[in-house]
Amino acid sequence: MAGATVFRSSLRRLEAAALDSLESVDEQLARLLGSLRVPDAELVHAVRAGSRRIAAVRANINRELLQVIASGRPSVAELRVVAAVFDLLACMARMGERCAAAAHITAKLDRLRTDEGLCQTVERIGALTEAQVHGAREAFGARDARLADEVIRRNQRVGILARRAFERATWLGADPRFDDWAIELLRVAGSFEQTADDAVEIAEQALVLVIEPFEEMAYVDQRAG
Repeated sequence: MAGATVFRSSLRRLEAAALDSLESVDEQLARLLGSLRVPDAELVHAVRAGSRRIAAVRANINRELLQVIASGRPSVAELRVVAAVFDLLACMARMGERCAAAAHITAKLDRLRTDEGLCQTVERIGALTEAQVHGAREAFGARDARLADEVIRRNQRVGILARRAFERATWLGADPRFDDWAIELLRVAGSFEQTADDAVEIAEQALVLVIEPFEEMAYVDQRAG
C-alpha cells in the first residue's frame, strides 16, 4: 500500500514538472509574436536556451518515469497517465525546437519590406497557437474534457488562417519586393501551425485520461465520422 502511495505521489510530481515546463512554450510564443513587428536582439539566444531547458527537462522526467514504473506496480489507469505524460513531453520538445527555428527566421526578417495583410494573418495564427498551447496545458492538468474538446475543435481556425497566409504569400511571391520576405514569414506561420497541432495532441491525451476505454473508442469513431 505504501509503495502504491509513493508511486502516485511521484507520478503527480513528474506530471506537474512537465506541465510547468510546457508553460515556457507560452513565453517563447509570446516573444516570437512580439519579434514579428519589433526586432528582439536577444530572441534567438533566449529561445534556444529555452529549447535546451525543455530538452533537459524531458530527458530527466523520462528517466524518472521509467525508474518509477520499474519500482512500482502501476494500475492500468496509472499507466495511461504515464503514457500521456510521455506523449506530452514529446510534443513539448517539438514545440521548443520549432520556436527555436522560428526565432532564427524572425531575427533575419527584413522589416523594411512588409505586407500588412500577411503580417496580421501570421500574428493571428501565432496568437491562436499560444491560446491552444495554454488551453491544452490547462485541460491536461485539470482533466477537463470540455476544454480539451474545445482546443481540438478550435484548431480548424488555425488551418483556415494558415491557408489564408499561404494564398497571400503566393500572391506576394509574384512581386520581387516581397517574394523572399513572404516565404520566410510563411515558414514562421508553419512553425506556429505545427505547434498548434502538438497542442491538439496534448488535448487528446487529456481526453484519454478522462474517457473510459470503450467510450474513447466511440468518441474516436464519432470524430472520424
